[in-house]
Amino acid sequence: DLGFWASLTQLVGATVFWIAGVTGLPGIIGHMSAPLTDGVYWVPQVVGGVCFVVSGGLFTLETQERWDRPAWRVLGWHIGGWNVVGGVGFTLCGVFGLAGMQYQACLATFWGSWAFLWASGLQWYESLQ
Repeated sequence: DLGFWASLTQLVGATVFWIAGVTGLPGIIGHMSAPLTDGVYWVPQVVGGVCFVVSGGLFTLETQERWDRPAWRVLGWHIGGWNVVGGVGFTLCGVFGLAGMQYQACLATFWGSWAFLWASGLQWYESLQ
């Protein structure tokens, strides 16, 4: 079932992404060397972001009758699509961070977070119907 695999992928991604969340706290990240920061802060963001992209894609595919025909009129399809956009933003944040491009990493996190927020609002609306 696609829903199970999407949920499992999201769980794995959130668990890996959590590592970056903890190591990014003030007092922790400032005391790490650059290679250690790359390994325990930026890489988990890339891996977690990729899992979020895959999960959103699977949730989107789950709503379609055929894999090659988008379900434009299904709210769950749009929720999955916005989750893909958010996952791309979080993935790019890690990629830009590894490349030392802090401004671009911040922007990617910003619009990725807004995409996830929009998807969450749509999911909340869907749950009320």
